[in-house]
Amino acid sequence: DDAVLMPPGHTNLRGKEAIDAFVRQTVRPEHPFEYRDQKIERDGDLAVVASTFVSGDLDAKDVVVLRREPDGDWRIARVIYNLNAAP
Repeated sequence: DDAVLMPPGHTNLRGKEAIDAFVRQTVRPEHPFEYRDQKIERDGDLAVVASTFVSGDLDAKDVVVLRREPDGDWRIARVIYNLNAAP
């Protein structure tokens, strides 16, 4: 519940409710995400995933920070992404 989404041109969104509302407004089900070039690095209870992705006309890159919780599950702590320039 303490996750933070940092979309371009928008203030940070904190918590599941705010992030879910933003995603429902901006993500189109007819344009699934296709991830490319994922690189994962892990150190203890933290992991970082850097990737590029496309979805419809969207061409972007992101960095996701995950934290391992006491129950062993990995949960997203932070997400930041940026849109690539149109060709």
